[in-house]
Amino acid sequence: MKKFIITIFKTARCCCTFSNRFLNDIWNLYWNSTFNKKVFFYGLILFFSFFQESLYAQLVGGSTVKANFGVEADVYANRLQFPNLDNPVIPLPTASGTDDWFVNQNLFSGSGKGVIDQSGANTLINQIQATNKNNFSFERRQSVTTPTFPFPYPIVDGYLWIDSVYGRDNNSAQGTSDLSIFGGGADKNSDNPNTWELGTGSIPQKDDIIDVYAHLRGVGPKAPTEVDPRPFTELWAFAGGSLRETNGSKHIDFEFFRTLIDYTPGDMVFGNTGNDGGRTAWDFDGTGNILIPGTIIISVDYEGGGTKPDVRIRVWMNQSDLAGFNSLANRPFNIDASSFEQGLDSGTFGYVRIEALNNAVPNIFGRVNKESTTLAAPWGTIEGQNAMFQTDYKEFQFVEIGINLTAFGLDRRGEEDPCSNILGSLVVKTRSSAGGNSDSFTSELKDFAGPYIFGNSTDPSVDLVGGGEIDCTNPTLTLTANLTNPMTSPSSVTYTFYGPDNDNDPNNGHGPLLQGPSSDNTLEINASNGAGSYTVVVDALGFPGCSRYDSVNVTLNLCDPVDVTGPSDLTVSQCDYADQAGVDAAFNTWLAQFQTVNDGCSGTGGLQGQYAPPSLCEGGVVNVSYRIADNCTSDTASATFTLTKGDAVDVTGPSDLTVSQCDYADQAGVDAAF
Repeated sequence: MKKFIITIFKTARCCCTFSNRFLNDIWNLYWNSTFNKKVFFYGLILFFSFFQESLYAQLVGGSTVKANFGVEADVYANRLQFPNLDNPVIPLPTASGTDDWFVNQNLFSGSGKGVIDQSGANTLINQIQATNKNNFSFERRQSVTTPTFPFPYPIVDGYLWIDSVYGRDNNSAQGTSDLSIFGGGADKNSDNPNTWELGTGSIPQKDDIIDVYAHLRGVGPKAPTEVDPRPFTELWAFAGGSLRETNGSKHIDFEFFRTLIDYTPGDMVFGNTGNDGGRTAWDFDGTGNILIPGTIIISVDYEGGGTKPDVRIRVWMNQSDLAGFNSLANRPFNIDASSFEQGLDSGTFGYVRIEALNNAVPNIFGRVNKESTTLAAPWGTIEGQNAMFQTDYKEFQFVEIGINLTAFGLDRRGEEDPCSNILGSLVVKTRSSAGGNSDSFTSELKDFAGPYIFGNSTDPSVDLVGGGEIDCTNPTLTLTANLTNPMTSPSSVTYTFYGPDNDNDPNNGHGPLLQGPSSDNTLEINASNGAGSYTVVVDALGFPGCSRYDSVNVTLNLCDPVDVTGPSDLTVSQCDYADQAGVDAAFNTWLAQFQTVNDGCSGTGGLQGQYAPPSLCEGGVVNVSYRIADNCTSDTASATFTLTKGDAVDVTGPSDLTVSQCDYADQAGVDAAF
């Protein structure tokens, strides 16, 4: 391919010489011979049509290792099974240490990593084989997901692993139903996706998708800046796929939407694919700088017998932006305006083929496993008319590509939103044919897999919960910030809490700083913090200016502290009272002085026992306690009632006296002695 392109360039440089010779040497021959007129006329048409078509052909290299990822039609790390067959041959590096889709240290040892999570492979095998015709679909994500501070993605062996996905699609072998096909019979790539008729049913096995792979990898991780907000210096996309049939031509499209497509299996249409004719259009300023990055489609076509696929990249653009685009000084790529394809309900938008600004060297690489079988995923694959379970990909069943997105200017996220994604959603599709020499890719769509969330860089959207009322029942509140996007890792963001703020105008700030920025997504507040609006701001690490916030309201319903009162200690004597009734009356009058001054927030309590007055004759001490409490405060009053005894009654008298009547002269003497 490289030699072919160079020949075309040489031909182009010789056009002026050819033209001069034509004028000086051929002119007379042309006009003097009718036969030569016809030969020259049709030959000239053929030459220029051939030249125009070849000028925009993508230069595709063969087997290679880029960003330490093997692109050579096998799926295992530490293995480079199929060699480079370019002319001249470009030798591959040592296999050990190279990354790929999976890893099997027992068969292919080395430090290379697999980007797809392969845990639970045996369980998946059992599930697949337990399903009729092995018609079992599932999805696996990236094997390493913990971000490396301050990036929102993991860095593994010096490379930024942005995203990876593997998908197993349903099949429609022998009466089984594929749950995700194009059922309309006339759906085309350039149509508005909202017009596609999605459905279930059967499709030809040559169009039946089985496995799909995709991986985004950044080279040279770096801190983003306002001038260059990319967290890498170069971005590579790797993709692969297999179909149920191994012979014949194959036509696969990898379409990358900038939105998170709304789709549930069984839906008849895709939702949220974009607002520009059903997609997101690329938008540029007057010099070609990207303002909004749009939808991308990568078309892979390969014929039986070839080792390298034909790969073309198209972007979704407005027809009004095509004229003069290739003369813009800051354009990210060149376009072939003649390849612009519009479709049903696409409005003024359509797909146009692009090429790298420097197209002298390959920036796309691809390989088909032509020479032999290759070990499939750890859970096997499906092949043939009967959808047989296989551990290997058969010859010509697996195709793999790698694309330097930076070389094509496709690694920009634009300036519309600092949180905007690198890609968004991936839909893999098959077409009934390549479209012929005109390179039209408007042939009928057959099968699809996905959509898969892919390259959705970051979305720190947050839901703050825990607001409400602080009172004596709930003296504290715990505010919790929950990320709403399941694809956003908590370790890729920081949380900053503010409040209270009473004007509810984020343009005036969010109130005093309370906590953060930190990894703590909770904040406990109490009455001392005050009432008002409390806000959490979530910042995405590695994306300057990318933040989201949410607020809750907090009110206070506070009461005065509990307050009780009671009498002083009282000491009385039993001699003060004529009877028990008098003692009882005095005690009850004293006890009634225990009272609640303020019960706070409906505080409860009272006398802390059953208290009775002491006995008049026995006396005694009564200790009284009175307590009231609510959930915030309490108060207690205590006092003592004491009844003391008087002196005991005491009498005296003479001793017994015995006298004789003879002792007294008369009665008067007796009386006096008595």
